[in-house]
Amino acid sequence: MTDYAVSLDELTKLLNGVAQSSDTMRTAADQMKSAQEADLGHKKLDGACEHFRSEWGEGISKLKKAADDVHEALEKISKQYGDAEQMLKQALTAQQKQGG
Repeated sequence: MTDYAVSLDELTKLLNGVAQSSDTMRTAADQMKSAQEADLGHKKLDGACEHFRSEWGEGISKLKKAADDVHEALEKISKQYGDAEQMLKQALTAQQKQGG
């Protein structure tokens, strides 16, 4: 038999980290969209930043979507492990009460 363990606490930490990554991607995308020449200081810089925004905006959106998808999958996995752990506890408790 192989040793295999899932730490629900560590899974929760991972979920929180992925959620934070998604939030960071959303914030970065929003800040890039709203940056204007006055924020950047020069018209040529604004043009370069617009090019950067158009190129990276899509990438950031894709990263955010991927982070959201990973977060959703991890939530389901965490729930399933938690449910399985709870069912196992109940079964073992019932077995102990029956003297087995």
